[in-house]
Amino acid sequence: MIEAAKKWVKEGRRGIEIKIGEPGNKEYFSIWAFDYDLMEGQRVKSIEEIDIEAVKEKADRKKYESLKAKFE
Repeated sequence: MIEAAKKWVKEGRRGIEIKIGEPGNKEYFSIWAFDYDLMEGQRVKSIEEIDIEAVKEKADRKKYESLKAKFE
C-alpha cells in the first residue's frame, strides 16, 4: 500500500494522509488523498480507489447545475 501511495503522489502535485487509530477507537483507519492541481480531495479505503478526477467532475457538474438553475 505504501509503495502504491508513493507512486500516486509522484505522478503530480499530490499528497496522501493515512491515519490509524484515535483516542477511544483503536480500529480507526482513514486515507485522505488530495490533488493540489485540481484542488480536490477524496477519502478512500484503499489507494486503488483514488479517482479525484471523477470527484472533481461531479463537484463541477453540481456547481454548473446550480448556476444554470439560478440564471435561467
